Amino acid sequence: MGILDLFQANDLVMSKSAFFHMDDEGKQRRICQEAGQRLAEVIGGAVKLREGGEEVHVTGQYGQIPVQLIIWNTFANLRITLRTNAGLKGVAEGISLQHDEDAEDYAGEQLDRDDWDDDDEQKFYLSPHVYLEGQLKELRRHKTLWEQLPAELTSQAVELLEGASTTGSTLRIEKNEVQLYLNDATLVLSKSGAQRLEVVLRLLTEVVIAAAQRWGAKLVPQGPGAPAEPGATTGEATAAGMAPPGGPPPVAAPAIAVGAAVLVTWADGNRYPATVSQAAPGQYLCVFANGQQQWVGAPYVNPA
Repeated sequence: MGILDLFQANDLVMSKSAFFHMDDEGKQRRICQEAGQRLAEVIGGAVKLREGGEEVHVTGQYGQIPVQLIIWNTFANLRITLRTNAGLKGVAEGISLQHDEDAEDYAGEQLDRDDWDDDDEQKFYLSPHVYLEGQLKELRRHKTLWEQLPAELTSQAVELLEGASTTGSTLRIEKNEVQLYLNDATLVLSKSGAQRLEVVLRLLTEVVIAAAQRWGAKLVPQGPGAPAEPGATTGEATAAGMAPPGGPPPVAAPAIAVGAAVLVTWADGNRYPATVSQAAPGQYLCVFANGQQQWVGAPYVNPA
């Protein structure tokens, strides 16, 4: 099943049109709260009502990355936010991909532009309906940044938004977070919404990890702090984290079992022995010789 199939919802609790035009706000809220409970299971999250019950918030984590889900009751729109704990260099103003269901109209308007058309904002289409937008110089910079991420991830992200089918659906990479907004999202009303959400979260987690590796941020660690270099005392432990040593990251290693001996590529470019104590999508919890632990992106962990 491809990512596009996530939005071919044949197991909806009710049809999209019936939900959006429902007069019974209480029933809308109950449906969204039930959806929130299903989604909470994926991130071990807690369900909270906000804005007088108009929003369902679910907070938790996926693969040790903090996650927040927000469902708006009126239209069952869904926003998914994953956080990093350090700024992504070069994307301070954010990179934004959007879905445009009126792309054909925009294309037609570009054919007969003249001096009276003073709109500085331009669109660069990555697929028939998904685009980057900005002034020309900004647009070029965003396109260059987007192309620095692994092609297999960017193609899946574009496919995800292409399948969203509604203008307003957006993927943003910002300084401290990656955020996906699904407008008119049938995903959250689906009986299999939890399984579908997990596929989306897996992709977003990989985007977070790739952005952190490419632009120098590190993921939010949920365990002890960064391990010291071999031979250092606790007071000499480095605070560098697992920032890449510069240049492209190491070749991605195959899946590694819990308990396996590994070599971890450190920020100084050296490789240090460790043991895998936990595995999560795209990363491993590594225990080093001095007893310190650190979640490390999979490309930096290789069998010993």
